[in-house]
Amino acid sequence: IHARKLVVGPGALVCQEAHLTGNVSIGCVLHPKCSIIADVGPIVIGRNNILEEGVVIINRWAILPGAKIGNRNTFEARSRVVGATTVGSHCVVGIGCQTEPDETMPDCTVIYGDRLDRRICKPDATHAALHLKHLEYLRDMLPKFNHMRPVA
Repeated sequence: IHARKLVVGPGALVCQEAHLTGNVSIGCVLHPKCSIIADVGPIVIGRNNILEEGVVIINRWAILPGAKIGNRNTFEARSRVVGATTVGSHCVVGIGCQTEPDETMPDCTVIYGDRLDRRICKPDATHAALHLKHLEYLRDMLPKFNHMRPVA
């Protein structure tokens, strides 16, 4: 971790191979090989997000307000969030997809496919329960097969 200022919330889980640089606040599960790079402005990541392998969240341009990520989002493998993007809550950035620089994604937005299509899904109690179950599973399994960073 090369963060100038790292704030880790309760319930966060950070794999040893995750790369964190700059002013970063997290409250989520970071798989191995994730990169959160806050070279210029801060990156604030809410609670109960899942960042899968190879996810890159990078802010190299905007000093303020910086990048903001809401709660209970899923960033699938090799997805990217760039610039001072704001991601609402309950969003999904699909495998290999990325946001536009400085984009504002409303709650429940899904980015998917080769053309980076977007749609807004309806909030669903079943999906929310499944997301929490996925987090519970990851918090149990990731430490069994990966070295974890101390987050206290």
